[in-house]
Amino acid sequence: MSLATRAMAALLYRGMNLVYQARPGARTLRVLLHANKYVTQATWMVVCRHFERSPLRNARLMRFTLEFLDAHTERDDTVLDVGCHEGHLTRHLASRCRRVVGLDVDAALVARARAFGTPANVEFRVGDVRDLPTAERFDVVCLHHVLEHLEDAPGTLARLGAVASRVLIEVPDIEQSWTNSLLRELGGDYFSDATHVREYDAELLRAHVAAAGLKVTQLRQVAGVLQAVARE
Repeated sequence: MSLATRAMAALLYRGMNLVYQARPGARTLRVLLHANKYVTQATWMVVCRHFERSPLRNARLMRFTLEFLDAHTERDDTVLDVGCHEGHLTRHLASRCRRVVGLDVDAALVARARAFGTPANVEFRVGDVRDLPTAERFDVVCLHHVLEHLEDAPGTLARLGAVASRVLIEVPDIEQSWTNSLLRELGGDYFSDATHVREYDAELLRAHVAAAGLKVTQLRQVAGVLQAVARE
């Protein structure tokens, strides 16, 4: 540990010890929890940028996601990756499935996905699920951190359930973040991202899947996320 890092850690420890000795109330707790949340979010963004072009990106940052996808996809599958972002998971799916379509509403992100490389069995598209041709079908739909951003999550799930035999869902798990759970109890801003319209627990995710006319056949809580397999 560098001298600067040790000095910063010591300063933070002393400051937190003073707060502890003062027996902080709910207002102070909210301030500290909010600060912790924003520092964590900023750190995650820096880590993602650091590994942006590294072949280790998925292995370092996405271990449990890759395990989930690998367990529920097969070599002959056709896959729709909704909210594909820069295509990192799309390309991973393409390495093990017959055909993959990466879909995102953000044209700039799709352009970046294409710039990172487009394997022969991958197609990147700009659009949302409402733009899908009615006759198009897939074996699998991947929804990686998408539902928490959508106003009509059950409607989207119903649309996707109609074009695929199984839907693979991953969302942040509010119950596995003690800081966000405590912020919720204290009346603070407990959303893990400013662009989220809701935070999921297992009960709410099951409810949205059921409202879409689908069934959760498998649900796992791991590393701060919920992973679900949904079918008709």
